[in-house]
Amino acid sequence: MKKYIKENQVYTVQEGSELETQLIADGFEELAEDAKSELGKLNVKELTALALSHGLEVPEKAKKPEILKLLESNGVTIDE
Repeated sequence: MKKYIKENQVYTVQEGSELETQLIADGFEELAEDAKSELGKLNVKELTALALSHGLEVPEKAKKPEILKLLESNGVTIDE
């Protein structure tokens, strides 16, 4: 199973499925498993603090999947 994210929408789909192909075509991006497993354990406040400590701007009403994607796309890990 893989997770795909776009804005505040997250879908879990079977790898190689038609739905996976459609999500990619619609602009969804894969949510990396390593970021999910490490960063996913943190709550929204902790994720926001981590993002801010790396100089990233977090939208005021950002939800957890959006913050995870922001951190992942900027190469931030929980070890930093």
